[in-house]
Amino acid sequence: MTADVESNVSLFAEKARHWNDTVFGHIGRKKRELLAWIRGVDRALRKNHSNFLVQLDVDLRAELDEVLRHEESLWLQKLWVNWASFGDRNTTYFHRYTMQRR
Repeated sequence: MTADVESNVSLFAEKARHWNDTVFGHIGRKKRELLAWIRGVDRALRKNHSNFLVQLDVDLRAELDEVLRHEESLWLQKLWVNWASFGDRNTTYFHRYTMQRR
């Protein structure tokens, strides 16, 4: 029975990873790509003004805000998982870990 539970957990983890990749993608990579796009649009806007570029800048910044909310949610979830696993035993460790990631 233990092997059955382990295989189910393993299967669930694999499916959850696949779902995460297809729905959210890699948050860090998406954030870097959006920041690069925004910098490029800003450079282009300094050279010549275009309504298309202004709208693109607004859209990219809105998407970046969404990605930042997802990133914050991800870190909160990781924090809660670690706290649930280790409790108050390593409070100083987790505080430093969180501060380092900021």
